[in-house]
Amino acid sequence: MIGLKTNSFRIIYRAGLLSRSQRAAFSITPRSFQAATGTQKTESETPKSKSKPIGGFRGGIFGFLLGATVAGSYGFYYLIDQYQKASSLVLSSVDELEKTATDVKDYVRKIDNMETLLGDIKSSTAEKDELIQFKSDWRKQVDIIMKDYLELKAHLWRVEQDLDAANAKIAELEEKK
Repeated sequence: MIGLKTNSFRIIYRAGLLSRSQRAAFSITPRSFQAATGTQKTESETPKSKSKPIGGFRGGIFGFLLGATVAGSYGFYYLIDQYQKASSLVLSSVDELEKTATDVKDYVRKIDNMETLLGDIKSSTAEKDELIQFKSDWRKQVDIIMKDYLELKAHLWRVEQDLDAANAKIAELEEKK
């Protein structure tokens, strides 16, 4: 029974893919060791069990199932690996999106602050019409100040003339004395 010692036969035998008659034919019986007594049994005296070969159909089914299991487990492993890669990619994309959203919120907050500052500046600044009115009022004030200055200068000149005249009269009077 050479076939009993191969690993594939043991797997098939233990898996239960053999029929009852095949299992009985290939049943493993423990050997008994006896001392040689000088009488040897001939081949005709030893019972021969009829060995039926394992059918190609059953071996094919076993091979197919074994191959399908190995391929399925490899496919499952590959699927899990791809799933983990895709999940990590999605998580990194979500993290980047969250960072970008935070940056956008910060920019919007800055823009809102700038708009409020711009509104404050607009309310506190003068418009073009107000500037024109201010300019004309300023020119009027300058004209009034210049007029007052010229009047004051003219009055001062007259006072100097009167003072010079008074000094000249005083000098004449002193000379006459």
